[in-house]
Amino acid sequence: MDRGYLLIDIQGLIDFKVVRHNIHHNDMDTIHVDEESTRFEACTKLIYLQAIVKETLRLYPAGPLLVPHEASEDCNIQGYYVPKGTRVFANVWKLHRDPSLWSEREKFSPERFINENGELDEGHHFEYLPFGSGRRACPGFTFATQVSLTTLARLLQGFDLDVPMDAPVDLKKGLGVMSPCPR
Repeated sequence: MDRGYLLIDIQGLIDFKVVRHNIHHNDMDTIHVDEESTRFEACTKLIYLQAIVKETLRLYPAGPLLVPHEASEDCNIQGYYVPKGTRVFANVWKLHRDPSLWSEREKFSPERFINENGELDEGHHFEYLPFGSGRRACPGFTFATQVSLTTLARLLQGFDLDVPMDAPVDLKKGLGVMSPCPR
């Protein structure tokens, strides 16, 4: 994960005091994560932290379009004729913001990835595809997830994230790179 995704994770934590409270109440305060154990194995127990990473990737997928596929035969996709040999791109950015699939689609809400038993929803839902799916899925998925979880756990362990005087943090959305807006 590049620094942009960590900035977005951090923005989510800073902007939403409820999220900050939940991460400390649900994860960091209940599981002592020391320097030696801040590894991926320890982070797999941090359910709310994993949900934060998933929600970040839902709102800001690594690539807005998935790897292109090619139609192997003539077909119709939702009323559109697609001839054999046509390259087809799945717009994961749009999929992750589809109002028929996601309630409050623009809201940063890690709770949407926690089931009624308080466990991380590990279901195979094809409305959530930040790294693609199947044999063409991103080979760096596991590594990116591990790095994100351990880095965020270490940051939360060592720092209290807040903004002075409750000023909003503004990450400007645009094509390509996302970074804090200079003021």
